[in-house]
Amino acid sequence: MKSLIIYLIAGFHRLLPFSVNRWVGRQYGRCLYYTHSRYARTSFTNLEHIFSERSHKENQQLVYQSCLHTGMMIAESFWLWQQSLEKINQRIISVKGQELIESAISEGKPVLLTGPHMGNWEAFSIWFGIHFNTAVMYRPAKIKVLDRLIRKGRSLTGTQLIKGEKRSVRKILRHLKSKGILFILSDQEPDKGSGVYADFMGKPAYTMTLVQKLMQKTQAMPLIFRTERVSKGFAINISEALSLDVDETPEKFAGQLNQLLEQQIMTNPSQFEWGYKRFKSPPDGDYDFYPE
Repeated sequence: MKSLIIYLIAGFHRLLPFSVNRWVGRQYGRCLYYTHSRYARTSFTNLEHIFSERSHKENQQLVYQSCLHTGMMIAESFWLWQQSLEKINQRIISVKGQELIESAISEGKPVLLTGPHMGNWEAFSIWFGIHFNTAVMYRPAKIKVLDRLIRKGRSLTGTQLIKGEKRSVRKILRHLKSKGILFILSDQEPDKGSGVYADFMGKPAYTMTLVQKLMQKTQAMPLIFRTERVSKGFAINISEALSLDVDETPEKFAGQLNQLLEQQIMTNPSQFEWGYKRFKSPPDGDYDFYPE
């Protein structure tokens, strides 16, 4: 039944104009908020934890805006996975910092692009694959028909999809050492044993060490990016990650990485995915920070 529903939803969004998809997405977002979904509840818990100095009303308003953008992200992604590369490229309204990638390539350096779950990273992933020899880390969707749809959409450009698991590290290293480019979202909690605790928006959060390890082993140039939702499409911003010191301790490096992510998020906080359980494993005990 789930597969049939996903199939029907995908077909529905494939046929809709882009602007109508966004409108439908906003309705999805309103449903997330007004039904007190797990996404909305987790978002509010995160915001109360991080922005405790703000009023209840201010945090609720940000939850509402985040739900709207999440709904649009869902609708947009179904559209993006099923359109031609020409149509998708037309929705990339502006790109800042592309020359940083091109400069690294001309110097024969591998590139490691990292950023937060913000705006619509699916649009960035596809644009990225259109222009560069790209590999993307991903986690397979639990529903098989959805996973097939995602993989097909992300592979349109020839982008190499690498599962986000420990045994994939060798494949990632081979790609980077062959002067490839890796795209990785680094604001999620990694598997146990694959991270350290570091400050994230003023609170300790279990943070991946993979970015530092890849830089150490491949001398890859790190760049930070964000993709924002703008009128008629998306704006991509790529910048240097000058504050990352690969020779620092894992804890200090993770703190530097989180600070860069925070700077990107706070340029437009309503477009960040606040519903992710970023503080699920607190450092002061073996318990879930998000009891249901």
